[in-house]
This record gives sequence, structure tokens and C-alpha cells, in this order.
Amino acid sequence: MFTKEGSVHVLKVTNLTKRFGGTIAVNQVNLQINKGEIVGIIGPNGSGKSTLLHTITGVYQPDEGTIEYRNKEITKAPLEEKARMGIGRTFQNLRLFKHLTVWENLMIPAIQLKKNKKEAEEEAKELLELVRLHNHIDEQAQNLSVGQQRLLEFIRTVMLNSELIFLDEPTAGFHPNMIQNFLDTLLKLHARGKSFVMIEHNIPAIMEVSTRLIAVAAGEVIADGDPKVVHSNPQVVEAYLG
Repeated sequence: MFTKEGSVHVLKVTNLTKRFGGTIAVNQVNLQINKGEIVGIIGPNGSGKSTLLHTITGVYQPDEGTIEYRNKEITKAPLEEKARMGIGRTFQNLRLFKHLTVWENLMIPAIQLKKNKKEAEEEAKELLELVRLHNHIDEQAQNLSVGQQRLLEFIRTVMLNSELIFLDEPTAGFHPNMIQNFLDTLLKLHARGKSFVMIEHNIPAIMEVSTRLIAVAAGEVIADGDPKVVHSNPQVVEAYLG
């Protein structure tokens, strides 16, 4: 199922390019996500981070390049198809069913995947405990704080049996006390075999959990490797200070 190239890669992106008119938002990006990694993606505003994520996950179609998941080319597959394959994601703009309850939001993926009802309910209860939303199961999603809604969207992605999860600014809108809750949950799910790619402006948070860091500027990868090395890379510092 996997090809070994030093490490077992889950996702491989080759020469990925996305244009909007005359603007090149993602320019010939090559990257590989290995099984069991937590990959942080950093870069200044407008660097192409979210466009890269959208293009990989199927929100946008690339203009050039290929995307492989578990050695199968999935370049042109839409978002929904990639989700069924095991590629989950959250969004900066939350995509919850806001008039449904917390519990109902978690049961929708279970119904879509035709999960065993009892097993799905047990999984949902455990995930709600992990993110400390177990006392809110009967509340409408719209009545939760922004941080709580982000936690709900996160665990709903897990309910879809996602093995590789992309997180787009996951701590945006969080109360500081909730950030650690999120990071602890991510690490617990990582210990169970989930792989993550996370765009995040909260540098201390991303440095705490990332096993590898990728820096992006002007639509290109400018550094990729050990988080501390990448963070202190002169080219990365220059990109932020501009």
C-alpha cells in the first residue's frame, strides 16, 4: 500500500501550481507527508498557505502538478471524494450544521459512513470528552463559542474516519485556555495513528506539536525540516519581516 522512500509517505505533491488570473498563488510546490507526522505550515499573510491546502484537498483544482495519496493519483478528485478516501480537513470559515445540536453534528458522518450505531455513539462520546464538549451535546452548534465550534468541527472530521487531517488556522478564535485543550487532543489522536498538516499563525502552538515544519512565501516552499531549524532559518525570518 505504501512506498518507502526513507519514510512511509501518505501524501506526495509534485510541482503543484495554482493560478488566479495572472497571479501565481502556489508555484511548483513539492512536498511529502509521511505517516504519523504532524506537519506545521507557516508563512506570512498572503504567502499561499491556505491556497496550497485548498488545492491539495480538492477545494480548488490545480493548474499543474500531481497529488498522490497512498500511491494513488488523486489530483483531480473533488473535496468529497478525497474525504471518503480518508483525507479530512477543517476550514477557517466553519462548516457546521449550526441549527443542529452538537450530538447531531457528530452523528451525520456516522450515518454517511453507515457506521454501527452503538460503536459510533461510543466514539462520539469519547471524542466529546476529549475536547470537553460532553456537557453541550444537546446545544445547537450556533450557540457554542467560536473555539468550541472549531473543536466540534475537528472531532467531526475524526468521525469521518480521516487518517490524514488538514487543519486551517485551528486555534483562531480560541480562548487561550482552550488552545492547550486542542493541542492535547491533537497529540492524543496522533498517538492513535492520525497524521496532521496544520496551518497556524500561533507559532508557540505549532512549535509545541509539530514533528516537521514547512515555511511558505510567495507561493513557494522556502524551508522544510526540523521545526527549530526552519523557524530560525534566515530566509524564513526575512519572509516574516519582509
